[in-house]
Amino acid sequence: MQKLSAIEEDGKFSSCEIYDRNYTWYNSDAALESLNGSFSSHPTNKTEGILECTWWHFNTSEFHSTVQSQWSLVCSKAYVKPLMQTLYMCGFLVGAITFGILSDKYGRLKILSVCLLLQIVFAVAAALVSIYSHYILFTLLRVVVGMVTAGLFTVTFVLVMEVIPPRFRTYTGLFYQGFFAAGFCLLPAISYALRDLFYTQLAMTLPTVIFLSYYWIVPESPRWLILKRKYKEAESILRRIAALNKCPLTDDFTVESLISAENASEHKPVGIKSLLSKPRMRSRGLLCAYAWFVCGLTYYGTSFSAEKLGGDIFLNSLLSGLVEFPAYVVCFFITGHPRIGRKYSLAGSFFVGGVSLLACIPLLNQPDKHILLLVLANIGKLGCSAAFAIVYIFTAEIFPTVVRAASVGGCSLCARIGALLSSPIMELWSYWFGLPYMLFGALAVVAGGLTFLLPESVNAVLPETVEDGEMFGSKLYGENPSDQIPANNEGNKPSAEIPLTEECASN
Repeated sequence: MQKLSAIEEDGKFSSCEIYDRNYTWYNSDAALESLNGSFSSHPTNKTEGILECTWWHFNTSEFHSTVQSQWSLVCSKAYVKPLMQTLYMCGFLVGAITFGILSDKYGRLKILSVCLLLQIVFAVAAALVSIYSHYILFTLLRVVVGMVTAGLFTVTFVLVMEVIPPRFRTYTGLFYQGFFAAGFCLLPAISYALRDLFYTQLAMTLPTVIFLSYYWIVPESPRWLILKRKYKEAESILRRIAALNKCPLTDDFTVESLISAENASEHKPVGIKSLLSKPRMRSRGLLCAYAWFVCGLTYYGTSFSAEKLGGDIFLNSLLSGLVEFPAYVVCFFITGHPRIGRKYSLAGSFFVGGVSLLACIPLLNQPDKHILLLVLANIGKLGCSAAFAIVYIFTAEIFPTVVRAASVGGCSLCARIGALLSSPIMELWSYWFGLPYMLFGALAVVAGGLTFLLPESVNAVLPETVEDGEMFGSKLYGENPSDQIPANNEGNKPSAEIPLTEECASN
């Protein structure tokens, strides 16, 4: 039936339009006798009426079922597929800031558990809808999944960073990011094994049920409890943590003994407006927001460009995920080093990623340079992945506890804006193949330069109040960022680490 397809301007047969003919007749015995097995007696021409195709035959050699084949999202509906991805990232964007603020108000553990439950319910519902319903309902459900997934990632990261002492923060943060990379690598493996939209979604969702047990296993953040003046609950959790570490606290220990009356009076509920009202935190917020924006743009841009690099899409996607592990290994050794720290590590990651992506431009659309292009593109992805891992740790350290989750969530929102724009920017490939990589690389280099304006935070005590956050990195907070007891403008510690026995502290 190909000869009945409409002919496009370049002389090729169209996959979207056919000529207006009596196709019922073509399937009859009379047609076969009249045409003698060919369509030569009915040649195509451009003067006949044109109809849009209503049914398509999809190539199932790679995937048995996809979003495109399930709802025929091609031709006049081709815009729906990228729109689905954009709306999903919109949900990610909204969830990052919304659940960050909610966790500052209602607690890390409660919001974490709510996100887990909602993720399971709506992801399974989306999988079922992919079989039995319309793509609009599927898209709406995926938007909710994006919201709760962003909230889950943001709130969990904040909770982890608030219970880890300074010397272990770098390693814990990178270890946390490593599981994200592992999930990235599992996705092409699962897709390769199942190759079906419904079963792939279930395979990615059902393991989440195990994590519902975290509500009874994982403790609430002691820092958040202290800020909310829930001292008894905080003391109970601290004693539990100390016992697990085989460093039990003394019987006369109380949380109140860690907090001066002056500092306790400062632990009042604050909002994101308090952060914006302080000049230093405001400028740092803008710098961090731009860094996160570039991280989201370049990370997802390099991930989405796997098919542009040629070769096998499964292998390209797998390599794009695997390259994140050496990125985290490098970060492991340099980010916690007192002479390098967060600032220089982040700047260096941006420079490596940006320069590598710019170097890819002359190699694009050159099949004989495929291997070199793949190497440079993955080095660019390595730099972007390292920057993304470091910026999470960096941001969580330079903003105070009272607005930490909201700050990380707000910056994460900027990363989602970058992720939203990465797909449309990749479409600029049709205008000039080098334009997307030029934008990704240039913006990353600029982000690397702006990073030098941020304060160093390696091994620093986390700021607790808005006032601590405003003084962080200054001489009033401590002469150098590795000081464990930084002074505020009254000469007191802005926050105290949990005191242990001498034997435990030495360990």
